[in-house]
Amino acid sequence: MTPHELINLPYAGMARAELIAQGKWSHTITDAERLEWIASNVTNMSREDHKQTWRFKTEYSDYDPDFFREDIDDAAAYMEANT
Repeated sequence: MTPHELINLPYAGMARAELIAQGKWSHTITDAERLEWIASNVTNMSREDHKQTWRFKTEYSDYDPDFFREDIDDAAAYMEANT
């Protein structure tokens, strides 16, 4: 079934409404969910100089998000101690 055929099914929009009613639909993710996604899927990220544009190279990796949080804490502590 193509996405177009799926959209054209009778009552297809009811699924989203039902998920919202059950509290299982989220329009945005939390910061913790973002960190977990980055830790699990991003192998390289960089920000363009003097801009707010980020580049992400994504590929599923077997990297524990808790290690990512520790890496962020270590980098922030290092920056704080050396500025």
